[in-house]
Amino acid sequence: MYLNKCTVSTRPLDEFSVLVRYNQAVNIIHSVFSKNEKSLESLISPISPFGLPTKVRGTTKRKNISDLVLYSSAGRSYINPDKVLKGSEYINRYKVLVSQTSAEHAGEPGKDGSFRILTSSMRVLEPGEVCTHSYLLAGLFATRNEAENLLSYLKTKFVRFLILQALSSIHLTKSTFSFVPMQDFSKSWVDTELYEKYALTDEEITFIESMIKPVE
Repeated sequence: MYLNKCTVSTRPLDEFSVLVRYNQAVNIIHSVFSKNEKSLESLISPISPFGLPTKVRGTTKRKNISDLVLYSSAGRSYINPDKVLKGSEYINRYKVLVSQTSAEHAGEPGKDGSFRILTSSMRVLEPGEVCTHSYLLAGLFATRNEAENLLSYLKTKFVRFLILQALSSIHLTKSTFSFVPMQDFSKSWVDTELYEKYALTDEEITFIESMIKPVE
């Protein structure tokens, strides 16, 4: 298996803000950084974007026309906007819902050694939709199309591989996205475009493909 290949490299272990575990990932990160693009970290919300604890549950039916749609680990419900303690800038915009917990149990890969990183709960939230502490938000857009394009970007193996390099626990934060470059979200993105844009070698592409599972 490609992932079981032993590699030896002499490199500074403090080059990045986190320890990059895989030697093969270092040149990939260098290729990304060579473009001098902003990090996607700037589009990621703080933890608990609306100040709603994980245990908060809304009502099964909308009581008032002003009620917001709430996404929690229990599913979809409704909540009075007065309950929202912060994050008002997100309420009337399109954004992407991302679980704060990574897809792997205890951060360990599957039996084949590969990772999913982001859970299948990712989705676009529309204006008037909020979430509990269980989730982060990505993006702050005026159009659904931009949010959909960000969602497609987050699903790529390229992005999830770069998230893995900064992931030090099962929990995702803003800093977990620090290696992920910003893109033009007026268009959608697929791995082949990204591999070409960052001039990745066939060996680097094979390494990414071997480490990251397809999106379910």
